[in-house]
Amino acid sequence: MSPTTFVHGQTLDEFREKRKQMLENRCTTTHWSTELVLSLDNHTDLPKLSLDKFDVYQKALIFGTNDENDFCLP
Repeated sequence: MSPTTFVHGQTLDEFREKRKQMLENRCTTTHWSTELVLSLDNHTDLPKLSLDKFDVYQKALIFGTNDENDFCLP
């Protein structure tokens, strides 16, 4: 995880939507998590992953939010 201040070239909303899509599709990134560069070993052949499996704290780490009031993705 990296601070959201490291996100550049897109809005935080765009970044969070891409992270959501990558998570649902079980994609992993390289060491630089704010760059959203896919790593070599992805498992796109697996069923989609639901955000419902994650608690508020885990979602905050994934999307770079502070708490459940800050988390507003569908």
